[in-house]
Amino acid sequence: MHSISTFSFRMPALALGLFLVVFLPRLVAADSYFPPIPAPPSLPIVPLPPPPALPPPPELPPPPALPEPPVLPAPPTLPAPPFLPLPPVLPLPPVLPPLPITPEPPTVPPAPPVVPPVVPPTPPVVPPQPPTPPVVPPPSSNPAPQAQAFISVWTDGYVTPLTSGSRTINPADSIIKLAWNNLHGVSCEGSGFSTGDAPVGELQSGAASLALNAGDSKTFSVRCKNTASVWSPWRSVTIHKNAVPPLPVNVSPSAPLIRGVDIATPAPNVAAATTPVLFTVMSTDPDGDDVFYQVDWNNDAVVDQVVPGAGFTASGIPASVLYTWGTSGLVTFKVRAVDEVGNLSTWSSHTIEITDTVVVAPVPPQVQLSVDKNLIRAGESTIARLRVSAPYPVTCVVYGVAAGPQTKQYAGGAPQEYSFPTAVLVASQLIEAICNPTNPGVVVPTQSRKQLVRVVPFVEEI
Repeated sequence: MHSISTFSFRMPALALGLFLVVFLPRLVAADSYFPPIPAPPSLPIVPLPPPPALPPPPELPPPPALPEPPVLPAPPTLPAPPFLPLPPVLPLPPVLPPLPITPEPPTVPPAPPVVPPVVPPTPPVVPPQPPTPPVVPPPSSNPAPQAQAFISVWTDGYVTPLTSGSRTINPADSIIKLAWNNLHGVSCEGSGFSTGDAPVGELQSGAASLALNAGDSKTFSVRCKNTASVWSPWRSVTIHKNAVPPLPVNVSPSAPLIRGVDIATPAPNVAAATTPVLFTVMSTDPDGDDVFYQVDWNNDAVVDQVVPGAGFTASGIPASVLYTWGTSGLVTFKVRAVDEVGNLSTWSSHTIEITDTVVVAPVPPQVQLSVDKNLIRAGESTIARLRVSAPYPVTCVVYGVAAGPQTKQYAGGAPQEYSFPTAVLVASQLIEAICNPTNPGVVVPTQSRKQLVRVVPFVEEI
């Protein structure tokens, strides 16, 4: 409301001011008369409103804290200046010896008076006297004590040293130490070694005096003397080293066995020409040396084949060799063993008939093994039964029966049955029969049969 009133009051004033500026100069110029201008009315004083209150300035965040200045390290301590050496002390001048005093010349005595020579009378003849015995000083009241010597020798194979007597050591053992000592002695001397007159001392292994060859003996002695130079008795020890036993004589291997396809099968007596035949050979060397075999197939004292082809085979281990004859006839070949040292065994030979026709191997033997009861109580026994049938002889061995393994020789032909009682059994028992053709002429496989007898323990009975 005050603003509108003020504006309405100021408009006349502005119009008057415009008039005075624009039209007043023209009126003055027209008639140069100006009527008095009334005074403008006084304007009321209108108070201005107070200025608006300004908002308070925002609070500024506190300035960040400055980091602490780093602590500077302490300056290093400078070393103390070196001390200057003192000037050397000059030696005192040498003391001059006193001047020698010249002795006064001796006083020459007056010449003695001349005395005439006096002729002594002739001494009487004195008969010779016996020599005077030497004067023996009386014995001392405190004689020097008697010295004693001691010696000790250490050897391999013993914990304690030898101080007297003798000792025998093995060829590989040695003397490792010798020491000597004394009682009431001032020096010692040795025999068999040098003491250097030292009253005590020792020699270590490697000293030339301690060397001892196998089969030899050596005696070491020492004695010592006391302050009166009186020697003690000798103290001695003797070391015997056994001789190296001679090496045992290497023995030749045994004459080799000649068998068939394996060491348990006899060698065949008949084979067909141009058909390979397999043989097994085995020798045992008493020294355990490895061996190889030389074979003379033509029996002409010339080695035709070596088994194995290179190297050796262990003693007692079978080796196989295969050979084929081209023509028929009765032939004999030989085999011998050679060990690592070169020792030869004696020859072993075998004869075989080589035919033009193919040899048909006979059928294997018919073998049957049974038991009367295969389930029994503990404390009972049963009977094993073996039946053999073959057109040639057969050897059978039955295991697991009473009285140990039982051997039966079957002659061939009609079937044959054998019975074998078992022992009283307390546990299950395996019974086995192994049958080999005795001499069929050709290789026939071995036959084996087994039967298990089961035993019911006592604890399982109701």
